[in-house]
Amino acid sequence: MVKVWDLTGYKAREMYCVQTIASVAHVLWRPDRRYHIATCSMMVDHNIYVWDVRRPYVPFAMFEEHRDVTTGIAWRHSHDPHFLLSGSKDSTLYHHFFKDAQRPAGQAVPEGLCFGLFGDVAFAVKEGLCSAESHRKALAADRRYPFFFARRPDPAEQFTNVSSALSLFETRPGAVSMDWFAETAARYSLSGGPLPELCDRNAAVARQLSRHQVAQIWRMLKIIYTGTGA
Repeated sequence: MVKVWDLTGYKAREMYCVQTIASVAHVLWRPDRRYHIATCSMMVDHNIYVWDVRRPYVPFAMFEEHRDVTTGIAWRHSHDPHFLLSGSKDSTLYHHFFKDAQRPAGQAVPEGLCFGLFGDVAFAVKEGLCSAESHRKALAADRRYPFFFARRPDPAEQFTNVSSALSLFETRPGAVSMDWFAETAARYSLSGGPLPELCDRNAAVARQLSRHQVAQIWRMLKIIYTGTGA
């Protein structure tokens, strides 16, 4: 990681903390860009990253031309933020144009899915996709699910502005039952017969309880350990 400290006061104060992909070997501030730093690693990661310290988890830009560890980086001129030089153990020297850099934030997926303990499903999707389907309605903001990060986009900001709408699918009371678990424990046979017969018996129990994937696993175990699928 990379930490930026404020040393102007009586006590040093941490201002930013950038979570890098690998341990950092070199750090350089980008000329004429107050919040941009370039980093590279001399271990498993061969890429060069330019970070905006205000967005510490996603690189602002990335150069991935090297095929071995990057041994050094330098901006071509102390007042030119558009050209970067880099050397590597792959015996190459690259002159990078910043406009050609990869932008990881632009490739980020603005969708997310989360399952709750009791079967609830929360689904975040890009607002443009949600509005295109009239039958899908986003969850309205209220005290239970506030949109803490909702704000007006700043046209001057260099970040990729993506907003998602949150939908919540709640499970009806009693719809998620664990009776199958107790029934399985009572009816499974783990001893008292040959392995093929035990697998067939337990697969039948799982199938009767509508646990079809579990039944398939029992049939696969029979094939793996006995070599017969009949």
